[in-house]
Amino acid sequence: MNAPSLYLVDDPIGRSFAPLSTTRPVGELLHGCSTFRERWQRTLGIRCSGHLSGDSMVGFDESGCAPALTASDIPFAGTRWFVSSRFVLDSGKLAEEVPASAVGELVLVSGGQVVGIRLPPSLPHTDAIPRIGMPHSGGTATEVHGRWVKAVWELMSENAAQVETDVSRWFTAN
Repeated sequence: MNAPSLYLVDDPIGRSFAPLSTTRPVGELLHGCSTFRERWQRTLGIRCSGHLSGDSMVGFDESGCAPALTASDIPFAGTRWFVSSRFVLDSGKLAEEVPASAVGELVLVSGGQVVGIRLPPSLPHTDAIPRIGMPHSGGTATEVHGRWVKAVWELMSENAAQVETDVSRWFTAN
């Protein structure tokens, strides 16, 4: 059985985070104490296999970072997570919010928008990727708590508060 894989998706809002989004995928931007990629990796316990950041980022490959890919680069084998590169979960572990009995496609939403989609091996990902960051159009979904980064300058204006949250969540003994 293949291990689950993780892909961060830059939706149209994330792709508009210029000038930063013209140099690297949004998932590789630092916010608080971690990049968005590192947050999702920690939350899901899965190493990121790549970023879906648009044609201009394809070929991005820096040491210590996940590469930028196209949807056709992604294998259909195994369970795949597609998550928003600009969403910050409130909890450190997604298992706290996702029902243990969830099988098949799992859609995560916050504020009516799709945060992420977990696909089993049997489902193609081509229809799932464009749904990330868009309004949820119905069907079963699991509400998760967190915050959408809506503009590039929020990376700076909200950074001190995010550092405080990160330190208390990840680096302070309970």
